[in-house]
Amino acid sequence: MSETNVFIEKFEKWLWELTRFYMRNRAQFIYDDFTFVLENGDKYTLNKAREDAKRFLVNGDIAQKIIQQGKKEKTPFAHLEFDLSSSKATYSDIQKLKSKKGIIKITNLEVSSEIESHSVLLFSGKTDADERLNDDICRFILGLHSTVVEMKGREASSIEDLHLKVKEKRLKHLEDTDAFLMQREFKKFHNWADDRIVVLESELREAKKEEKEIDRNAMQEGLSTSEALQFQEALAKAKKKVSRLKREMFDREDEINEERDQMIAEAKQKLNRTITEEEVFSISFELI
Repeated sequence: MSETNVFIEKFEKWLWELTRFYMRNRAQFIYDDFTFVLENGDKYTLNKAREDAKRFLVNGDIAQKIIQQGKKEKTPFAHLEFDLSSSKATYSDIQKLKSKKGIIKITNLEVSSEIESHSVLLFSGKTDADERLNDDICRFILGLHSTVVEMKGREASSIEDLHLKVKEKRLKHLEDTDAFLMQREFKKFHNWADDRIVVLESELREAKKEEKEIDRNAMQEGLSTSEALQFQEALAKAKKKVSRLKREMFDREDEINEERDQMIAEAKQKLNRTITEEEVFSISFELI
């Protein structure tokens, strides 16, 4: 057994508890080290300090199978008693909830388009006194030791109005975030396109200036045949340079326009969203 204190993120703690539940008969767990050993000898850990085990990653095959299995579980409405004394937390928002009752609902909201998707858990909670519980408090309550007890007449429907507001707020947040990020990308693109064009415009102005200067010198009177020929050769080169830079300018503008069209097309695809919501569970609760 490890004698060190291991720090893990909140979502890793949830994954650990889920893994302990589903793998309880198929793995040996080293509880204080957040490590487990499968029947085939493979060792996985959430402890970043361990070097003798594979990292147990939330997007890894084993974790994803466990998570998918958890999503398939039937979770009928139930009443739970949570033991507030099982936590050492002492901040006032939690202490004020002692002996109170209420309802918590959790759903998984997915917003998908052709090129990206968002998945987020929605927490809706309130007490019987109609006090709203924020995400952090809901998560805290659900992390306490609990016992399922006989139903006491509550209905999950009483939280639907609040849950709808939570959902609308989250969707508005996602929309505002996407709009901000899209606008930022268009501004970056605009600045990048300007930089590419400005360089060519500067070169083209200088080339035209040089061409005009050579042309003026070539028109001077009293030039020898050799001098006139040299000026004409220089003028021909200058005109070719101007023509080349103009072509590059047109090509560069075409490339920029194509990339801008692609960005606009992708932005439109993001707006064509599919919104799905799946209930994880709803419970009534009492804090004792």
